[in-house]
Amino acid sequence: MENKIQKLVSTLYKIEGNPLILSPSQLEIFTNIFYKKYPYNIVIAFTRYGKSLTTALAVLTRCLFFPEKWAIVAPTEKQAKIIMEYIIDHLFDNEFILSKLQLEGSETLERLKRERSKRKITLKVFSSNSFAEIYILSAHGTKADPLKSLLGFGASNIIIDESSLIDDQTYAGILRMLGDTPQPFLIELGNPIRKNHFYNSFNDEKFHSIIIDYKQGLKEGRITQEQVEMMKKLPFFDILYECKFPVSGTLSIFNPDQLFFTAKGAEDCNLFTIGTDLAISEKDESDYSAIVVAGKIKDENKIRILESYNAHFNPNQMINLVAELYKKYSLLGPTLIGVENVAYQKMFGLELERRFLISPTYISRTIDKKSRLLMLNPYFQNKQIEFYGDENKFHELINQLLNFGMEEHDDLADAFEMSISLMKDFILNTTTEKPKETKNDPDKEALMEAIQNAINQNPEYYNEGDMLF
Repeated sequence: MENKIQKLVSTLYKIEGNPLILSPSQLEIFTNIFYKKYPYNIVIAFTRYGKSLTTALAVLTRCLFFPEKWAIVAPTEKQAKIIMEYIIDHLFDNEFILSKLQLEGSETLERLKRERSKRKITLKVFSSNSFAEIYILSAHGTKADPLKSLLGFGASNIIIDESSLIDDQTYAGILRMLGDTPQPFLIELGNPIRKNHFYNSFNDEKFHSIIIDYKQGLKEGRITQEQVEMMKKLPFFDILYECKFPVSGTLSIFNPDQLFFTAKGAEDCNLFTIGTDLAISEKDESDYSAIVVAGKIKDENKIRILESYNAHFNPNQMINLVAELYKKYSLLGPTLIGVENVAYQKMFGLELERRFLISPTYISRTIDKKSRLLMLNPYFQNKQIEFYGDENKFHELINQLLNFGMEEHDDLADAFEMSISLMKDFILNTTTEKPKETKNDPDKEALMEAIQNAINQNPEYYNEGDMLF
């Protein structure tokens, strides 16, 4: 059976132009979903193993042959889109898959491939008039109405991603979606972060469990010994890599009683970092652009959060605001700006260099966001982080940190983590080096072309003559 599945997967799907080969545990996850072997399932895998990709491929393959409805639910829509984006990516691997895809209205394949923003995919099963449907839902609700985003939806097959980050009340609402279906299928994916319903499912005999720790990952070549040794030195290795639930019941970035505020500003700081998170779109429902400024307190092993910004900035506004903050704090001490080393964010960094002669630090992410944020927990426990002002000033930032994984947006949390990590790395003299550029750097040329195209399409965002190359 496994050989048949492996052959099917390698025939249908590609990775970097080559047939996609599943590792043994990925094959187990795929087979359980494709054949719906058990009605209730839980999958716990070490972080970045590839469980979301495997799940996406299994659901997509199932829907090529069976006219079923599948719901992908996660704490936020952004997290639910992770599996959906994998599905959309691999629609284009094979003409057979594309022939089943049902486009809506004026929708085109080119737009779907470029934007990957659909909330629902419909596939025609064989030549009949039967259809399969995959759609995403956010489990994000409010304290007053935890089921707000789930009412009115139902499905016989449910995937819950990052299940441990969903509260118990909302989880009950998700199970309600199965209704009275005679053949329900539920699979919960996640890391063992909280001892809530996810922990109960793990200990429930009716749930079929697949546990994949780093040792299994080493056997399958999904992680290297070098990575393991590096991560063993950092907090929460037992939870994120050994797949063990926390002893205390809850793992969080920090607790409310670890918050400290001060009336002191930047006057006693001698090193500053500016963490940035640039959003692509300015639509109301899209991510925000975020900035967090931190200062290192002189002669103390403490960090003070000085400012935070969170809005739908256009590119010009973002560049000007970061340049203004850099000018302000560089008068007081060395100031570093962090920019993630990915295409559209690197474009932002290149503009800072060109327009203001400010060279940011380009940061390559090798660890997932959840792990990076959790690793800040010791700084709060050791009272090494304080905020300049009061809780109202940093309400959005604190809310995202306290409820990380359950809030629709985490842009400020991301910028916060970058500012802290940038400072830590600088102090340890291990700051990520800026990528070297050759005279004829094709990546830079492509980025410059992309910038110019963005300017041509959105001239209202830029001042005349500001950004000519």
